[in-house]
Formats: sequence, C-alpha cells, structure tokens
Amino acid sequence: METPDELKKWVESLTIAEKRFIKLLGKARSGAKDSQQLELFDWLNQAQPGDSFPGKARFIQNLPTVSNRLKDLMLDGLRLLHKEDNTDAVLRTTLDEIAILVEKKLYPAALRQMKRAKNLALDRCRYAFALQCIEWEQKITGIITTGDASRNLEKLREEEIPALKKLEELRELQHRHELLLALVKQFPYHRDAATLQQITDLTDNEIVYRLSEKGAYLEKALAVNLLGIRDLYRRDATAAVLRYRQLLREWQSRPGWQTDQVSLLLLICKFYQSACFFSPVDWDEARQYITMVNDFKGMPPDAGRDFQRMLYHNQFSLGLNTGKFDSVETLIPEIDQWISREQSHLTGAQQLSFLCNFAVAEFLGDHFASANRFITRILNMPNREARKDIRAFALVLQVVLQYELGNLELNEYLARSGKRHFSKNAFEVNFELIVFKHIEAMMRAGSQADMQQSLGKFISDLDKLAAQLVDAVPLLGLKEIQMWTQSKRTGVPLRTIFLQEVKKNLEALEQTELLKSN
Repeated sequence: METPDELKKWVESLTIAEKRFIKLLGKARSGAKDSQQLELFDWLNQAQPGDSFPGKARFIQNLPTVSNRLKDLMLDGLRLLHKEDNTDAVLRTTLDEIAILVEKKLYPAALRQMKRAKNLALDRCRYAFALQCIEWEQKITGIITTGDASRNLEKLREEEIPALKKLEELRELQHRHELLLALVKQFPYHRDAATLQQITDLTDNEIVYRLSEKGAYLEKALAVNLLGIRDLYRRDATAAVLRYRQLLREWQSRPGWQTDQVSLLLLICKFYQSACFFSPVDWDEARQYITMVNDFKGMPPDAGRDFQRMLYHNQFSLGLNTGKFDSVETLIPEIDQWISREQSHLTGAQQLSFLCNFAVAEFLGDHFASANRFITRILNMPNREARKDIRAFALVLQVVLQYELGNLELNEYLARSGKRHFSKNAFEVNFELIVFKHIEAMMRAGSQADMQQSLGKFISDLDKLAAQLVDAVPLLGLKEIQMWTQSKRTGVPLRTIFLQEVKKNLEALEQTELLKSN
C-alpha cells in the first residue's frame, strides 16, 4: 500500500482541468452512490505534506482497494482526456478501435481505420505502429478474401519489409542521439580529445549522413541534431547554423510536426541558439528566424510556456550579444510582464535566470538604478537553494551598483557582510572576495592616484583569475566586472566598453570563418 505522500504526488501532477474531468468521470461511474475513491481523491487534493490518513474516513477501512481503484480512475480519465493530444495517443486509440471492430466482424470499417492509422504512422515515423497496422491488415485480408489470398498477403509482406528496416534505422538513430545528449550535458565547454572522439564515433555514420539529407521528418530532425552538435563541438558553428535553419524552414511548413515532437523541437532550437552565439551572426537574419519559430502554434499549455521561455531567452541573449540595446530595452518589460503572468508556472531557477539577464543588461547599459532593482528582486526570491551562482553574483553586483549610485555607507556594510558570507564557503576560486576587497580599497582611496592604483590591482587580480579559468566553465559575472573596472580606469562609459568587446568578438568570429573558408 502506498503512503499518503506517494498518492498525493499522483494528484499534484494533475492540472485543474484534469482534476475536474476525473471527478466528473468518477461521479458518472458511481451513479447516485457516494464514491470512496472520490472521497480519497478530495482528501489527497487538500492534504498537506506529512499528513496521515484520517482515521474516521470511510475509505480507510478498505484503503488498498480504494487507492488502487483511484489510480485506475485517474489513468482512465487521463487516457480519455488526452486520447487525441499527440500522434502516439491517436494511434494507440485507433489500434484499440480496430481490435474492437474486428471482434465485431465489422471488417470494412476496420480497414478504413487501419489505412488512416497506417498513413499517419508512416508520415510521423511511428514505424512500430505502422507494423501493427500491417499485421491487422494481414489478419483481415486472410479473413475476408475468398479464394487465394496469397497475392494480397505478398503485397503486405513487401510493405512490411521496408517498414522493419526503417524501424531498425530509427532505433539506431535514437540510440545514438540519446548517447550524445548524455555525453554533452556540460555543453559547450568540455572539448577534450576523448570527448571529441566519442562524438565523432557517434555521428560519423552512414545512417546519420543519409537520413540527415533524405530522411522523413523525425529521422531527419534527429540526424541533423546529431551533426549540428558535432559541428558545435568542432567549433564549426556556421555549419550548425545552416543545418538548423534548413530544418526549421521545413518544420515551419508542417504545423503537425511542431506539436508532435515538442521536446525535440525545443532541443533543436536551443542548439540553434548556441550555434548563433558562436558564429558571426547577422542580427536581422537571426531575428527573422526567431520570429518564424515564434509562429509555431498549437502546443499544449505547458509545452507552449516552455517554448515561449526558450524563445525569450534566445531573443534576449542574441540581442545583448550583438550589442542591440534598443531590442534589449524593448524586451525587458515585455518579458517581465510575461513572468508576472506565468509566475505560478515558472520555477524559481527559471525566474532567476531572466532576472539575472535583465540586471546584467541594465548594468552594461549604464542603467545602474534599474539594474539594482532587479538585483533586489533576485535577493528577495524565497528559495535560496535555487541557482546559488546567480545569488552569489547578485551580492557582488549589488556592491558594484551601490558604489556607482554613491551609497558608500550602505556599501561599507554590504562589503563587510559579503566578506563574512563568502569567507565561510570554501570555494576553489573566490571571485566574490576579490571584488569585495577591491571595492573597499576603492572606497578608501583618498586621491585619483590612489584610485588608479587600486583599480590597477583590481584589474590584475581579475586577469589572473580569468587566466586560471581559460578551459573551464565561464564564471558568472567575471567578464562584466572586468569591463566595469576598465571603464572606471579609462573613464570610458561601460556601455561603450561593452559594445567595443561585442565588435571585437564578432570580428574574431568572422576572421575564423574566413580562415576556414580559405
């Protein structure tokens, strides 16, 4: 028998609409009688974590049976409610209907259902379902054909053989794809020789190359993603961009594909975004493709929300990394309003990621008061275990912003508090303590010469830290603080320093592509 918390997880996983439908189904099944299953369902829906089953409830006398029947009720309700949500659900339902029609000897109706299901299965690369349809067609043909049925059965066998081969190739492709995703969880920073060789072994394959060019939609998507990830690891981001753009054009013209493989589409769009970051991207062209993908419609609410979140990250990151401050300044209030609307559906980590991007963008744009408001929101988020790296950088950036805003007394307290906080943590690289130490020195500087000396030491320590991290995952906020110290030392606005850095990065990418082409 399951515990209350285990059963409660079942109920918590349901949406409001699903709960309503399950209750209606339960009431319809129980008729005029009170349902112990629904009584248990209502209790689970209201119970708090750790609550024990109520001793006087009717369902407690027969709890193992009632809980099992409640789980059956929830599964039946979900099956009925979502029977047409995706290709797999439609095909499962249709195969059940075919079995019923055959049992009732309604063979013409069964054949019509079977042909529709087979065409859908082949179009959507569901070859296992297609083979089941062919199997049913063979059975029906053997029953309804008068005389010699061998010719019709041979035709079906000829249809079955290529479907079996396609299923085998698709499973091989899916296996390689899953292995590659498991390998690149730390994408895109670990490019050691052993990892590159493993990626090459997974992607340099005749099936992968062939299906990336001539495969059906799911086959082609998996093959293109395999080769796109390989291109990114080989630092050939331009090749990856071209692969993904061609694929997204095809998906744009097929709305059914967009809703059929939402998780794969999200994954492809994320890798496409990474490819844009590491290639000499043209902003207008990149925005055109983001707009195109933004028009993908018909996704379920949760998938649509995840997709919109990913698109906002793409737009914002591409805008900032190409120096398009006008686009970034337009996006910040738009995304912030979307976060407010969807707050109950977004995790703390997802919200923190956006707020951190907003704070960094406003900081780099010399809008220090606005950046400080976003930092305050980050530090006031309730779940302190989510994205500790963002919270740590927020404490650092808060001190820098208060220095810029001239709140020196408050900043002395914040710097001391920050030093106490981070001194308790044994970090391998303590970027935060470096910043607090040098901000305190800058606040104590009595003359311009002292200030320049403090900034020189600050820049030197940051450069040493950056040199230690050349082959590691980039440290959140290090580059931004480096640019800020350069701005303070030279007197050039931070926004100008950042735009110069963007220009230099894009020119370096263009030069890399030019060398490759030669």
